[in-house]
Amino acid sequence: MAFVLGIAATLAWQTWGDGPRRALADRFPRLGWIAPRGAAAPGSGGGTEQLVAITRSLAVVRQDVDRASAEIAKLQAAKPEAAALRTTASPPPPPAPPVVSRKPATPVVR
Repeated sequence: MAFVLGIAATLAWQTWGDGPRRALADRFPRLGWIAPRGAAAPGSGGGTEQLVAITRSLAVVRQDVDRASAEIAKLQAAKPEAAALRTTASPPPPPAPPVVSRKPATPVVR
């Protein structure tokens, strides 16, 4: 069913151009991504509202980047301490000698 609808939508788009895409994007804001590239997305009339939303989003991203860089700095500061602990620890034990297994003697039957 989805395949048939996709084919029908493609044929309609090729036949009627960008009009149906623009109409769908205007009628259903969630489908704004299908609007033609040159057309304004629904709800984009208020440029200041978009600017405020973008500014808020960038502020959140900036906070996330700051937190991540603080965590990286903590990890890098802890790294030399971990290396010092490894050098003062005792060396690993020597490997165990290989086990030689002997084939059991076959009994002689008389």
